[in-house]
Amino acid sequence: MSNDDNGSAHQFIPGVIKRQLSGNESIINGDGSKVLEYWRWAYSDVYENIQRGMFAEFIVATALQVTHVPRIGWNPYDLSYGIKNIEVKCSSYLQSWKQRALSEPQFQIGARRPWVEETGLYEDPRYGADCFVFCLYKDKDGPKAEILDLNNLLFYPVGISDLIAHRKDAKSISLRFLESVATGVKYEALKEHVDGTLEGRITLPPPKQSSRSTSGISPIRPSAPVFSANYDAQYEDTKCPNPRTVREFKFK
Repeated sequence: MSNDDNGSAHQFIPGVIKRQLSGNESIINGDGSKVLEYWRWAYSDVYENIQRGMFAEFIVATALQVTHVPRIGWNPYDLSYGIKNIEVKCSSYLQSWKQRALSEPQFQIGARRPWVEETGLYEDPRYGADCFVFCLYKDKDGPKAEILDLNNLLFYPVGISDLIAHRKDAKSISLRFLESVATGVKYEALKEHVDGTLEGRITLPPPKQSSRSTSGISPIRPSAPVFSANYDAQYEDTKCPNPRTVREFKFK
């Protein structure tokens, strides 16, 4: 807990009781609707970039068999996997809005200030995950697209040390970069590759060196402008319907 000027600890008020809903619960003192009807109303458009990000988190959780732990939106990572933490990012060529052209998938990375529930305070910026899983919804044919078919998803697990070594202080990475250093895997191989990444058996090749850099490391130049925001919410992709560049976006 934090201390005030007099040195006394701030006390928390009693919190709400957290529970995992089944969907069969009735909304009390209403028209008789059930929670499942709310879920259908709010979350059926899985193509919409915010929902697609949470859907990707769920799919990775099923592969790692950790769906028994409910999602916590304010954590500095998305999934707890044993003693390790996983961050899931998702992007796509297709969007739920009308497009003049396919989007160019990009993923946001970078350290951010975590909020700690035990203290109610923000800490200094840092990475909260041991491994990133970048998820690409690779279908490009809108009328035939089926996001519920996991054969349309590719996964790129990358260890945090490899990510920092390659991208340093970059705020986003492109699909082109991922494809240049890693091979996407399908759902059935995801757990094996995440385990291998966390155990250090699967790593990225060393960063390429450049004679133009005094440090011996190629300067990082994002391929497109990086958006920013001043408020905190767990949203995947930017909501702006830019038809050319859509990046996976977590507001800060």
